[in-house]
Amino acid sequence: MKKNEYYNHIHPLSLTKKLKLSALLLLLPIIQQILYRPTGIAEIIGSMSLNTLYSAFVTTFAIMSYRRCLYRIAPNGIKICSGIINRKRLLLPFDRIQTMIFHEDILSRLFNAAWVYFDTAGGRKNSADISVCLNRKTAYAVRKLIASKKTEKIRCSILNMLLMAAFWSNPVSGLLFSVPVVYHLKTIFGLAPNDLLSSVDTPIRHILPNISPAAEMLAKIMIIGWLVSFVVQFFKYANFTCCREGKYIVTSRGLASRTLICTKADGITAVTIDHTLIMHLFRLKSASVFTIGSGKLKGDKSLIIPAEKEAALCRRLEEIVPMNTAELKTVSPKKGSVLSYLYAPLIAAAAYIFAAYFFISFGEFAAQLRAAAAVAAIPIIWWIIFRVYAFKTSFISICDNCAAINSYDRLTMRKFYIPFDKLQYITIKQNPFQKRKGCCNMTIYMYYEKTVKRTVRQLPFREATELAQLIRSHMRK
Repeated sequence: MKKNEYYNHIHPLSLTKKLKLSALLLLLPIIQQILYRPTGIAEIIGSMSLNTLYSAFVTTFAIMSYRRCLYRIAPNGIKICSGIINRKRLLLPFDRIQTMIFHEDILSRLFNAAWVYFDTAGGRKNSADISVCLNRKTAYAVRKLIASKKTEKIRCSILNMLLMAAFWSNPVSGLLFSVPVVYHLKTIFGLAPNDLLSSVDTPIRHILPNISPAAEMLAKIMIIGWLVSFVVQFFKYANFTCCREGKYIVTSRGLASRTLICTKADGITAVTIDHTLIMHLFRLKSASVFTIGSGKLKGDKSLIIPAEKEAALCRRLEEIVPMNTAELKTVSPKKGSVLSYLYAPLIAAAAYIFAAYFFISFGEFAAQLRAAAAVAAIPIIWWIIFRVYAFKTSFISICDNCAAINSYDRLTMRKFYIPFDKLQYITIKQNPFQKRKGCCNMTIYMYYEKTVKRTVRQLPFREATELAQLIRSHMRK
């Protein structure tokens, strides 16, 4: 640290993070008191004194770590000095930053602070390279250093945002948010989870009068999980805006907790256009980007267009990520090979029919199980319909400066636009049955922090080979 350079302390709110990391250490005295209960006065005084000294040491260490963490915003980057005994000095140039995230939760807003996360291509996978809590004014001064001419902001309508939150909501993820709350209801309000679910009035019993109490309880749990997930998704992506500021794509989202993400356009490895079968019925699609150095997002893609009609989405996408997506040559799955897309759902359907026949015919509660079996058939039918749709819409094509591949991922159709310089290699595989039919599976691997590959099955072998050679020739350029 040079003497003529002035360094600042990070925001005091960062102490909460340091104490949070030391929470397990602070719990040790409590655990010791539970496992070992002193009986005499001398033992009590000695134990309390040791625990107090231990807690004071952990707290003092966290405070000293905060006091010894300094930063300086230079014209070309950010400098960080940290450490109590071993001093660590880090200089991160702005031109090496791939992603910057500015996060303001409710607590940060109360204390006029913002968490800033910096990521580079050589950083850690599941965490940011640098995470500091700065004064809000200082945090947005850092953003102004990269700001330049802006494009028009893309905003998502409230209706499309509600539809997107409804389509993306998952009952399982909703239960993960609600289970800790429900678990403590008995302690806080004196309500057991079963009593709470029984008090929830739903039209399930009116629609299916013969449904069993266990199936009705399961349906209520799934509905509550979906509602919780819907609220979480809406609060996460409400007030969504996206624009281009010089070299960066800037997105802002969140209702109660605001998050601003600056992603360098040069580091984008792929652009994806996603939609589910329900979104297809409403003619809505969403666009995201894959980029190296987005550790704080924990592998999550950066959403840039939440939900738009396809024509409007492509038009807005060209403003943010200039990429010629006109398809020059396309190869689609061979006609008559739809059965290969239906193996998994048909096996699941056969197992379901066997189980339903066994329980309904020989079970003691045949009348109650009949309604539950009818409800359980809906996901399998939906799975079969989706796979047929995936067979009709899957393809691999070559564009002017990128390769396009449209394939399914679970119950979502994803179209990848991958620049030629981000493609790694291509594989073509055939099993004995495919050799007989003249088909193959073609897989494209792209440049990313972890293995990302996209596969289209049952392509005509000769056409797929010609397309692969054409893509490789563009990769060599």
